[in-house]
Amino acid sequence: MTLPTDPYTLKAVETATKTIIELLHQDVKSGVTELLNLIKERGKEKAIQNAANFEQVLEKDLTQRISIGVSPNRYERIEGNMNDPDFAYLVRQATIASARTASQDKHALLARAVTERLFAQPEGLVALASSLACEIIPNLTSLQISFLGLLTTVMGIRPTITPEGAETPAEVQQSFYLSWLETKLKIFLPYPKMRPIDYDHLQGMSCIDVMRVGQRNWNKLLMPRDLPNFSWPEGYLEKNELILELKKIDGLLKCTTTTVGAVIGTHVHDIKANATPTVFMWDNPE
Repeated sequence: MTLPTDPYTLKAVETATKTIIELLHQDVKSGVTELLNLIKERGKEKAIQNAANFEQVLEKDLTQRISIGVSPNRYERIEGNMNDPDFAYLVRQATIASARTASQDKHALLARAVTERLFAQPEGLVALASSLACEIIPNLTSLQISFLGLLTTVMGIRPTITPEGAETPAEVQQSFYLSWLETKLKIFLPYPKMRPIDYDHLQGMSCIDVMRVGQRNWNKLLMPRDLPNFSWPEGYLEKNELILELKKIDGLLKCTTTTVGAVIGTHVHDIKANATPTVFMWDNPE
């Protein structure tokens, strides 16, 4: 459902959005106050600036998320979440996490986790994974965060295929999917150069599981779904430069994401691709 065109209804939506942002400001302020009670004087100025930057990113992300479209029942869920102590705690945790770093990428991820938690079903998978993500994100390097985005993309993110698209000729399916795949892979260039210790750390942070025996293969890992007539061009996986670089990251064949790793990775993908947020679909009934 998109935003209504009726000016009175639109005004109501704008008012509701303003109210949500004002309430979020209160939660952020509480988080900053709590943090300032914990750190020494010499770190306070930087912490306040970092938290202020995060607050700006959060407001922008929330406004953009609502502009995509919010159904009436989802507004009711937002109202319930705003009064949920778990949500207030998450905002404070995200604020404290943001104050500890000047990283704009981490601020964007924390803001996205808060925004999607606001829209999530209470006690649902998105809500639970988002809470964990806000605790974990500050403890990951930029390289590890990028890897989670790349791993999530090659393992689980695929284009939406209509029934009509599934019936198109093989050459059309091949051209469509290869174009989609290469576009997605390019947003992660340069690819993260992972070390064994990086995988150990991600596993220790409960973001990935590492297969100790066996591994997947590139053919099956990168295959599309719902395109029955698709086949790889001869030599594509052996000669394409993007794929050749991708193959240098052997962890892509040995690692799987946990739910918290997947929620972080999905946010990384959506932010890098400037795509409509997709993690909320986890709470949709099958």
